[in-house]
Amino acid sequence: MKGFLAVCLTRLRLIPAQTLHTPIHFSFSYDEELGCLGVRELLADLQQNDIRPTGVIIGEPTMMQPVLAHKGKQAYRCSVHGHSAHSSSPQLAINAVDFSAELIVKIREIAGTARTAGPWDEAFDVPYSTIVTTVIQGGTVINTIPDRCEFVFEHRFLPGVDPRQVMDELRCYVEREMLPQMRLQAGYAGDAETIGSVEFEVLSAYPGLDTSAGDSLARRAMHILGADRANKVGFGTEAGLFSAAGIPAMVCGPGDIAHAHKPNEFVTLDQLARCEDFFDAYVRATSMGPVAAGGVA
Repeated sequence: MKGFLAVCLTRLRLIPAQTLHTPIHFSFSYDEELGCLGVRELLADLQQNDIRPTGVIIGEPTMMQPVLAHKGKQAYRCSVHGHSAHSSSPQLAINAVDFSAELIVKIREIAGTARTAGPWDEAFDVPYSTIVTTVIQGGTVINTIPDRCEFVFEHRFLPGVDPRQVMDELRCYVEREMLPQMRLQAGYAGDAETIGSVEFEVLSAYPGLDTSAGDSLARRAMHILGADRANKVGFGTEAGLFSAAGIPAMVCGPGDIAHAHKPNEFVTLDQLARCEDFFDAYVRATSMGPVAAGGVA
């Protein structure tokens, strides 16, 4: 992304503003990795001021290939509250780690159903929606049954899939299967009314992207790039939020996502040069007439 921003800024002085048929705007957001926080303020500002971009290009790394679709994401924290006791008297406790493990197995079961029953889109490298648990924390010492456990899981879903279905199934499982067991155990612990609960908290969320290849922004960009088709990717971007706000969006930027989120991230000079060429060609096309699509973000 820093490479894409550098290209935008260095090419800025070369744009012949007086010849542009459609204005080009840059927008630099923040905290995309924390749930696309900054772009939400930007979109609210656009709406408040009745500014309607005709298209947006997100410069996430795609090896300078056009991407018109990506998965959406919902990330959750689940907190399981039990009751502590000495490990020699498990009948007096509600083991939060045990019940968390039971719920994680249920999440894996739902993920398995999504993998085998679909829906599928073979254009994605992983052609089905995925659900994975990534972090778990619980317990303090070996001889004390834990009264609290937290874990984090994420749902990456295909465009058109309603993520609420997964959470509805999980909440139903908690209400019908887990809580009755926890309340029964709480009776032995002597406080069935006040202990034993499960809470879900949304940590981050963004919608999927599914821009039509017939959109003017997509057609122009694909023509410039010499691409006969657009790609679909599993990682998410702010493009889904722009699209949900009624602004056609695509993803195209220098670098390889396989090199991201690890030590020594890099982007090659060749990729930056290809980004410069695309940028210049897009500006020239925008100068020529009304078929152009909006801006670069």
